[in-house]
Amino acid sequence: MTLIAVVSPGGSPGVTTVCLAAAFSWSSPVLVAECGESSVLPGYFAGQQPYRASVVEVAMTAARDLGAARAQLEEETIALDGDARRKLLLPGVADPRQALQIKDSWPQIAEVLKTTNRIVLADVGALGVESVPYAILTAADAVVLVLRPTVRFVARSGPRIEALSRGPLAATPRYLLLIGEGPYSPAQISRALGGTPVLGMIPMLPRAAEIFSDGAPSRGRWSARLQMSTLLQAATGFGVELWKRFEAEPYGQATVPDAGEPPGTARPPQPDLPWSATPPPSFGVVPALDPGLDTTTGGGR
Repeated sequence: MTLIAVVSPGGSPGVTTVCLAAAFSWSSPVLVAECGESSVLPGYFAGQQPYRASVVEVAMTAARDLGAARAQLEEETIALDGDARRKLLLPGVADPRQALQIKDSWPQIAEVLKTTNRIVLADVGALGVESVPYAILTAADAVVLVLRPTVRFVARSGPRIEALSRGPLAATPRYLLLIGEGPYSPAQISRALGGTPVLGMIPMLPRAAEIFSDGAPSRGRWSARLQMSTLLQAATGFGVELWKRFEAEPYGQATVPDAGEPPGTARPPQPDLPWSATPPPSFGVVPALDPGLDTTTGGGR
């Protein structure tokens, strides 16, 4: 099945919120796999779910027997949607020391995730830290970099995009997903990051986001329910755009899932993508934004 790695350049733009919103809005069965410290159990579930070191258990089994790990994967997941079990969570580690214990097992974990009959959203988090599971990125059908449209986030994203364009990651499609509005348009952000395509923009909706991030109650809060509806619609939109890109298959091995429905229902043909012939350039510490972009108004937020 399809494995999508969702990452960020750091700065907490909202990777976990994006993964959960996509899981709830896409019509296909989805597995959200936390590839780092778990934030969903203490966050979205607000500590009401007993902790289980699911990814650790799968890793330990995978080191001995991949077949057994595949069978174990479903047992180790937690339903995000109750008895329906179409939207599942594979919790990450609770203790950073556990991450060190499984750091050599990520190739096997990636292989297990690729065999599940679901779309897998791998919540990888910030790139550039020592504990990043690069085997997940290598196995992914696409990498989606979540960022805000500001100079600060573009500056952090430049070296990450360059790293994703090298070695075994070079053939994996890379996309941007913007969070909130900023002084620069999606086209400007794309150009500043080497022509990396933008899948869409998720609006800044703090009351909806805090439901996913901290388990904030929404009952009786009309504004929170309205924001959640808007957030899920935006997540559906970026999923539809992603699947249109998959169907175009400009390079790499990404394919449309064999089972279930893709995010949303519309899957029209997609024209050739605006990828340049050369890998995205490195921007060092400060991004070399295009001449038409006024960097004096682009402070981070």
